[in-house]
Amino acid sequence: MVQIMLFSIFSIGLTCLMVYVAWNVLTLQGVTGGELVNSTPSPNGDYLIHTFFRDGGVETAHSVRCELVNVNTNESKNIYFNFPDYNPFVEWLDQDLVKIGNKTLSIAEGETYDWRRDHGWSKEVPRQWTNEVKI
Repeated sequence: MVQIMLFSIFSIGLTCLMVYVAWNVLTLQGVTGGELVNSTPSPNGDYLIHTFFRDGGVETAHSVRCELVNVNTNESKNIYFNFPDYNPFVEWLDQDLVKIGNKTLSIAEGETYDWRRDHGWSKEVPRQWTNEVKI
């Protein structure tokens, strides 16, 4: 009986660990952290895109995540994660269409970009803001 209980506890712990790793490694919403380097409002002011620079340190290149914030509800979600990247140029094409770096995303359709899921990804830095940080 004790062996079954220990096996069950071990199995539950292992499952929780696997879910945690999958959330942090395999999903865009699991990407966190970084230093805020830019905030770009949508044309009608309903949304903000916050750009966060993530220092890769000595072992890896730098990456960027962009977070879409609904100003009316204060809800946020990651919509862009790229590597290597520093401070991608963010341009709203209209109320629901935004270009980040060289990727165009439809906010209305919930589109996102994650370099880890891009089969055509190449290690190129996309269009960036000038050296001057825009906030």
